[in-house]
Amino acid sequence: MTFENNTVGAAARRASRDRRLGPNPVCTLCTVSDPDALTRVKRSLLQAHHLAGRANDRSATVLLCMNCHAAQSAGQRDAGVFDKEQCGPILTRVINALRSLAVFAEKLPGLISRLADLLEQLMFMLDAHCPQWRTLILEEDLA
Repeated sequence: MTFENNTVGAAARRASRDRRLGPNPVCTLCTVSDPDALTRVKRSLLQAHHLAGRANDRSATVLLCMNCHAAQSAGQRDAGVFDKEQCGPILTRVINALRSLAVFAEKLPGLISRLADLLEQLMFMLDAHCPQWRTLILEEDLA
């Protein structure tokens, strides 16, 4: 394989990743986001995680790094979620979906706290470097 073919292949893989994960992929739970690192470091690659279990709801997904995805999937299995094709009657699927969502919800307090810490750091940086930010008026404030 020539260097030119490698470059074309790399561009095709990057385009495929961008289609699958969107323009600015980030792990919903641990906030890993660097796309270049994601292609080099396999353990950080982002994947779509089915919040309610794939067999229960294919459309409810979030992006997770492989580490967080593995932990969430293990949590679903530990909670007794059956995630196979055609997993049973509707009530079984609803029960599985609720158990799956409970596993995910257990991680949200840590995520919310980290995001609040990041916003607070940003606020301190804005105060130090751009104190006039506090005088800005949002359109909602005018309504």
